Amino acid sequence: MADLMWIVLNTGWSKDVATDALEHPLRPVGAKWTRPGFEALLPALATEEHDRRRLDWLLRRMMNETEDGLPDAQARALWWFTVAPPEWARTHGEDSHG
Repeated sequence: MADLMWIVLNTGWSKDVATDALEHPLRPVGAKWTRPGFEALLPALATEEHDRRRLDWLLRRMMNETEDGLPDAQARALWWFTVAPPEWARTHGEDSHG
């Protein structure tokens, strides 16, 4: 799944639509049943610097929405378990798999 998402996020004709589509499932990541999947998927999508910049941009856009903006704490958690999964898990008392 990560490989497929990475391809559409990095293909000129599909990247804008794929980025917008990624926003919707990121909102409920705090739910216990979705979090483990995203903890595995997001690090695979952000393997390169331009991938991390795209995620940063998306999270900031979501936080700045006037209606139903993404809470800062949730955005920070998404960022940290994406760019530093073992460190994030260690500081939150979890193993690196969620």
